[in-house]
This record gives sequence, structure tokens and C-alpha cells, in this order.
Amino acid sequence: MPNTPKPRIEFIPRKPAVQRDAPTRLEALLRLHAPEVKLPERPRLNLGLALDRSGSMAGDKIRKAREAAIFAIKQLTPQDRVAIVAYDSEVELVLPSTPATDKAAILAAIERIDDRGSTHLFGGWSEAAHQVAQHLDPAALNRVLLLTDGLANQGLTDPQEIGRHVGELARRGVSTSTLGVGRDFNEDLLALMADRGEGNFYFIESSADLPRIFAQELSGLLATFAKQVRLGLEGNGWQVELHNQFSRDPHGAYRLPDLAHGLPLELAVTLRVPPGPLQGKLKLSWEDSSGKRRQMSLPLNLEAVDAAAFAQLPEKREVMAYLAKLEATQTRREAMAYLDRGELGRAKASIEAVIPKMAQFGDLYPEEAQELRALLGSVDEDALAARKWMSYQSLRNLKGKR
Repeated sequence: MPNTPKPRIEFIPRKPAVQRDAPTRLEALLRLHAPEVKLPERPRLNLGLALDRSGSMAGDKIRKAREAAIFAIKQLTPQDRVAIVAYDSEVELVLPSTPATDKAAILAAIERIDDRGSTHLFGGWSEAAHQVAQHLDPAALNRVLLLTDGLANQGLTDPQEIGRHVGELARRGVSTSTLGVGRDFNEDLLALMADRGEGNFYFIESSADLPRIFAQELSGLLATFAKQVRLGLEGNGWQVELHNQFSRDPHGAYRLPDLAHGLPLELAVTLRVPPGPLQGKLKLSWEDSSGKRRQMSLPLNLEAVDAAAFAQLPEKREVMAYLAKLEATQTRREAMAYLDRGELGRAKASIEAVIPKMAQFGDLYPEEAQELRALLGSVDEDALAARKWMSYQSLRNLKGKR
């Protein structure tokens, strides 16, 4: 592949060597970057928009949802496809999957969406997913965007069953991103769907932010360099523990998010390796913009030193900072459990305890300490919103995103 653009991979071990005469437990940070030069053509999009039109969406929410959908349509080109589904207690196929050529007709269909009824969330997702899957294009980005402000209370409502269906479709090449608006949706369900669907989950506290979040999701899609990304680590006698939250494919490789220009992925692993030099390989594979499978490998080598010398080796601050970030992420999940039990004081105490550690790495992850401090205040002001922020931030961090 002499002229094929490849991702750039950074392997940053906590220490620059391993032990010669004893097994070594070594943490390492992995960073994956899209190539610096963008491809001349962006990938085609095959989108399914599933918009909640239940009664709770009345007023500003439904207006902003229409505005966000209209913004998305205006970014499409004739090479793209889009389907639009509106759901309440019933599911309406507002626009079957169609090329984005007659934008006036598409926009007129969106303008007709109004509010009514209950929330058949799974039915809305399922119809949008069906429309995308009918036109599945290996060279395109095939994604469902599900927007809701409420609970799944019609049709299939079991989160694990819904997650199973979303995961099965993701393995076929149709991913799912979820957007929750306001205080009353089930963030556990939407985070689960985004996780199983290999997409993104967004908490939109104010409906005024809907167009901006739609723009953020769309810009990420348009900047995609690689999809169906898979990561493997190989070494004789190694044991590998990945600290992020990724499932594995049938071959044991980790399923990673799409790789986009300007949005590196950060992952942490713990390697347990036998005595002697570290010798192994990182293997990465992905689908490019034409739908062709690509792969590359990176040799991983570290010299071996005796125990005394190993103990004196400096530790890489970048690795320490990222491990602290993952610890803060786990703290958020613990705080969510405290909130579920009504233990607001314990939730705040757990968050408060981790802030000083993240503050030490404020130059590397300035947003972390800021977010944690904001959570402290929001637990008292609005515990429901605080829990949703914790869920959103946790999934983002565990998926290696910033």
C-alpha cells in the first residue's frame, strides 16, 4: 500500500523498559490519529433520522428538532441518502430513503412533523434502521440518528433487547448515534444503544443546543477517515487488559470507533509480559472511504533491565494523566450509582475526592477538572441533569474520545 494513507499510531509506555529477570506489569497509552492530509472526497452518507414527536416534544423542542434536521439536510450532497422517521405511539415514515437531490421536498417533509402521542422509541429506531439497511453501501457511512426526550413506553422497551438489536445491525455495518433532550429520557438506554451501535451519545440539556449538537455529529461523520476499525495486540506470553470499553470481534480484536481527522482516539492498556525484552506487535485494520479493508502493524519493542534499574526509571506523565482520567471516569459511574440510591452526599464526596488528582494534569486534560467541578454544583441543583452529564461524559471517555 505505498500510496495509501495510513493512521498514525503512538505507543507510549509508562516506563521505557521492562524487567529482565521478572514479569512486568506495564501500563501504556495508545493514540490513533487519522493522516494529516484529508482525502480529496469525503465518504458518502446514508442516514436515517428518527425524530421523537411525542407530546412532551411540544413547543420549542419540536421546533428545534426540525431546525436541527433541516441543518443536517442542507449539508448533504446528491451523492448522499437520507430517510426520515417520526415516532410517537405510532411510527410514521415521513420520507423513505432517497438521494439528497430534491432538498426542497425533503425540507417540506420535515416541516410537517408535529407533536403528539407516546414514545415508541424502538419502533422509530427500527424503521429508520431498516431504511438505512435497505440501501447499505460498504463505501458509505451508514448511520441512524435517534433523537428523543422521553422514555421508551410503547412496543419493545427492554434495554438489553433493544441493545441486542442495535448491536446486530452495527455488525452489519449500520451504526447508531443517540441524542437525548431535556431531563426525562433514559440515559442508560441511549448510552447503551450508542455503545452497542458503535456511534455517539449526546446529552442535550437545552433544546436550543439541538442544532449545534446535530452539527457536531455531522461534522464528525464528514471528517471520517476510517470505519469498522479493529485493534489487536500480540506478543509471546502476553496478557493484555484494555481499560476502555470496547467489545471484541470473533477474532478477538477490539472494535474501535470510526477514526476522524482532528479527533484522535486515546486508549490505555496494561501489558503483563514475561521476563526479558518486550517484543510484540500492534495490528490495526479498517475500511477506507471506498469500502476496502486495509491493515497495518506497528512493532512494539522495549529493552530489558534489572529490577533495580527498572525501579529507578522515570514514569511518563502522559500515561499517568490518562490513567487518572479513566479513574475519574470510573468515579462518575460510581456517583451515578449513589444518585440512583438517593445518596447525594456520597455522590458529591466521590467526585470531590478525584478533583485534586485531575487538577495535577490540568495542562493535559483541562476539561476534566472543569467538568468534575461543574458536576459538584449540578448534583445539588438538578440531580437528574447531573446524572445525564455523568453518563454522557463516562461513555465519551471510555470510548477514547475527548
